[in-house]
Amino acid sequence: MEKPNIIGGGKNVDDRGVLRFFNDFNFSREKIQRFYQIENHTLGTIRAWHGHMKEEKFLYVVKGTVLVGTVKLGESGVPVLVSEADIKNPELVPYIPNRAILSAENPVLYHIPAGYAHGWRNLTKDTILIVFSTASLDESMIDDYRFDWNLWNVWDIQYR
Repeated sequence: MEKPNIIGGGKNVDDRGVLRFFNDFNFSREKIQRFYQIENHTLGTIRAWHGHMKEEKFLYVVKGTVLVGTVKLGESGVPVLVSEADIKNPELVPYIPNRAILSAENPVLYHIPAGYAHGWRNLTKDTILIVFSTASLDESMIDDYRFDWNLWNVWDIQYR
């Protein structure tokens, strides 16, 4: 099973400004059907947990920095969920949450494969996030699993 991963982008800066790009990302190959933009009203807002068993997503931070959390639904490295009841009771299933920091300063696409729940917290003011989806809105709504925002608490800042 695929795991969340970073798809590298690039950035060119010259006297005219900044150009951010993803030349190796192919919307047709990835079967992107729609996209949407999210902005939080306040710093530190957590939007979580939201999962899909079929839909894949690609996150792109246009402005600011976010902490993204992902967790494989029903798996802590080994067993995969086999029933709808398991999905609706994730606290009964072992898991390993993942964290990633995404910033507009380092343009990447963060791929969230099918079978993962995800969420994010903006770490900077005025953060803008674009989400590219492989499902139509109708398809997404019937493949939609939502959980309490702190069920898998990865949101604390890890001071170094």
